[in-house]
Amino acid sequence: MTFFPAAGLVKRLTAMVCVPAVVLGCGSPPYEPQRRQMPLDPETLPPVVRDFAFTQGLDPLWAYDELLLGGPSEGALFFWFEWGPGLDCPAGCFFASGFGLAKEESVGWVSYQPIAHLGAPAADAVFDIAASDQDLVDPDLLFRLRAVNDYLYHDYRLLLACDEDVPEATLVHILDTIPLDGYPFLAVALLEHPTVLMNPEIVRRIAALPGTWYSGVRARALEILEALEQGLEPPPYSPPRRPQCAIFDALGL
Repeated sequence: MTFFPAAGLVKRLTAMVCVPAVVLGCGSPPYEPQRRQMPLDPETLPPVVRDFAFTQGLDPLWAYDELLLGGPSEGALFFWFEWGPGLDCPAGCFFASGFGLAKEESVGWVSYQPIAHLGAPAADAVFDIAASDQDLVDPDLLFRLRAVNDYLYHDYRLLLACDEDVPEATLVHILDTIPLDGYPFLAVALLEHPTVLMNPEIVRRIAALPGTWYSGVRARALEILEALEQGLEPPPYSPPRRPQCAIFDALGL
């Protein structure tokens, strides 16, 4: 897996305010399994997940749940953690939380939500989607993710849109879903993808996204189209801004 960073960008995921949870979501926690009053025993977790929780410094663990999807991706395990010191206790504790993905010996984050400065993982480790992971880029997986958990579905789409190993067919499918959801940042991420930047037809489709939410996206797509027609590199953002996919920049994957 190779993410496509811009040079000189921040090299670590950071807790950000109202941007797609680090990786997606602002507001209420994305998933609410039954919480336990006592911390979980990590030894009860699948070994690959247990080791991941340890290396990420997720202590204490308050909740863990698995999302079983079946189908072609049955070898992949999507999971959810809640961990760390609580905020606003004892009135009603809020904890850091996040979605992860494990497949065979590979494991990593899909997204996480720190609580203020508390509970951020100790190391950055986004799940490494390899070019051979066809089951993980199959549009059918996205349909099944949405049926199971809407938050995870949106987070996983952004993960795919920011990974240059994801094939064009999957990127086009993601584009097809954008007008239904109203997520401009996802269209911005696609406009940073090298495969999209080599395909003027996809850029034209992004430039034609309807609605006021996409006015900035349309303007950026038209800038890119003009550059492509002149055989030039896409122009830098004006005014300068951090690329959408910079949250995945240089994570050592």
